[in-house]
Amino acid sequence: MGVEMAVNKWTTLRQNLVYDYSNGKSGIGDGHTGTIFGAMAYPRFSTVYEYDADGNKLYGGTVPRWALAEGYSVEADLRNPVAMLEKVRQNNPANRIFSNTSLEIKPIDGLSLKSDFSIELNSLRNESFQQRFLEPGRTIDQNYRTISNSLYRGWNWDNILSYSKIVNEKHYFSALAGFTMNQKNYRYNSNQVRGFAFEDEYQAIFLNGTDWTVKPIEEIWDEAYVSVLGRASYSYDDRYFITGSLRRDASSKLSPDNNSDIFPAVSASWKLSSESFMKQVTAVSFAKLRISWGQVGNINSVRRFIYAPPYQVTSWPLFLGPDGENQGYGIFQPTIPNPDLKWERTEQTNIGIDVGFLQNRLMLTADYFFKHTKDLIEEMPISSVAGVASPPEFNIGEVENRGWEFTLNYNEKVGDVNLNFNGNIGFVKNEVISIGETEFIAHTNDVNSMKPLQSTAGQPWHSYYLIDAVGIFRSQDEINAYTWTDPETNTTSLIQPNAKPGDLKFLDANNDGKINDEDRIYMGAYDMPDFIYGFNVGANWRNFSLNMFFQGVKGVMVFNGVKAMTYSGLKGWNMSTDILDSYNYDPNSEIPRLSVVEDPNGNYSKVSDFFLEKADYLRLKNLNFSYTLPKSLVTKAGLASTSNIRLYFNGENLVTFTNYSAFDPEVGNLGVDGGRFPVSRMYSFGINVSF
Repeated sequence: MGVEMAVNKWTTLRQNLVYDYSNGKSGIGDGHTGTIFGAMAYPRFSTVYEYDADGNKLYGGTVPRWALAEGYSVEADLRNPVAMLEKVRQNNPANRIFSNTSLEIKPIDGLSLKSDFSIELNSLRNESFQQRFLEPGRTIDQNYRTISNSLYRGWNWDNILSYSKIVNEKHYFSALAGFTMNQKNYRYNSNQVRGFAFEDEYQAIFLNGTDWTVKPIEEIWDEAYVSVLGRASYSYDDRYFITGSLRRDASSKLSPDNNSDIFPAVSASWKLSSESFMKQVTAVSFAKLRISWGQVGNINSVRRFIYAPPYQVTSWPLFLGPDGENQGYGIFQPTIPNPDLKWERTEQTNIGIDVGFLQNRLMLTADYFFKHTKDLIEEMPISSVAGVASPPEFNIGEVENRGWEFTLNYNEKVGDVNLNFNGNIGFVKNEVISIGETEFIAHTNDVNSMKPLQSTAGQPWHSYYLIDAVGIFRSQDEINAYTWTDPETNTTSLIQPNAKPGDLKFLDANNDGKINDEDRIYMGAYDMPDFIYGFNVGANWRNFSLNMFFQGVKGVMVFNGVKAMTYSGLKGWNMSTDILDSYNYDPNSEIPRLSVVEDPNGNYSKVSDFFLEKADYLRLKNLNFSYTLPKSLVTKAGLASTSNIRLYFNGENLVTFTNYSAFDPEVGNLGVDGGRFPVSRMYSFGINVSF
């Protein structure tokens, strides 16, 4: 709801208020422990559920009862997905209030003072009850009830004083000064009680629980930002433009000695289409050259109070003394403090051109950019003997990005139909210039105990470093021929002595006669596709409107960890139908032989490019179709003729075109796909009324 009121001829007050309420059921688990992957991996020879003589539902397990009798054991991570969904009650009400108040004062011509104050409140309550159920081969689980509450409160205050003036109709001056500040605070607590005798909704309350040993969880944090900024602009005769700005940002995340920094910027442009010599070029209706340079700071990834992490109490007792007869709880810091951490600074230069044709119905924009980031903030893994739960953060390196961006806009009217198209495409190259004294950084993103990401100087940030799977051994003779000769002893040995026909052949990249992590080589990066693109197509006819937004990526590679979990039979899970084309069934296959009992060659455990897969996609991200009621119907409804009533349908993630074999090509996690939940397809219908 929005309201605008003119207090007097030079003062305007605006108020916007938004309230949202939602309640839904969330997914249970993610990756290979979640219900989506569980439904796919659940063994087909296992019973999902059956009924006993009394009509009670008995859930099956990942290993059938007859197999348990033969000595087989269950896999710890994989659970019956139907049981997980049916035996969990959830209630997740969420409330959000957003308010923005704006006061604008224009006491004299060219002078404006604008103050914006916004506040946001989010409250979320998660209630769940995990009922008791028994899977064959497992001890019966305790039932338990969990209630968590979170409250987020944030406010932002922007104050901008601006002045502009035109002199002699050719000289335009403008300047502004601003002060902004915001504060956020968050409160979260969670409690869990176990051991309920009755499981119906009205009796499974905390009071009736018998096991209170689960330690409550509470999280509290606050953070604040303050910025002071200034900007001045000058233009001459609508041809030459120059702007300079300076801002100082400060954050409570960093230590008092390093919590603020200054970031300058400058830009200039030349509007060619305003020059007399361009009047003869009738095909071009608009043209402008642009150049800019500026610096920005970033601390988004920094943990709060990294300079002095609050102490925590261990959630488990410590046993002391010769026989462990003394026990108590200890305190620890979750990470190593770093009071010297400072703002990550990015310096960017842009050179661009804007060109318009057909009276600006067709607009083309082209930009070349060069971005240099120094004092890069990154976690540095350290030895576990340091006794901290999270790696410390440091300013450790420099990274460069460079590339091109192109934008095309076209508008046309055909009879009563207005058509519009706008699209963009970007090409980016990334390179690590320095990462300090270390040779490389091994990033912790993993799947199935494989960590494919490293960063090293000369290559992109978050690169894939993998063992090169150069093919498949088709015979024992090929295995015997793949040898290495020790230059010192002149003895020859097999490079892959545990291999059998049908196993992957790995490249001995460092020529030491064995296959291990030392043979990993650079094989691209998730953030380095050939190009990223998107386009919007729209049409309006009378009171109808249609808009579609597409997003796509070309030349992107994903480390498909789902393969490691569905191609191997070592855990007894249901396997992908792709294995029907494996070496076991087709000697010419590019899928290695199946591993059911053991995998001595490491086909499905070595970090190799066998799991690297193209994940190009084109996705219909958003579709909006609307109809605005005629004014005659609006007035019949008793509303003013200036009012509008619009009915709309909105769809998100409606269709995806891709050859990627796992759930979703848009995997996030820097390209390491562990079977995360895919994006949801969403449909919404609504009505918008403006007065």
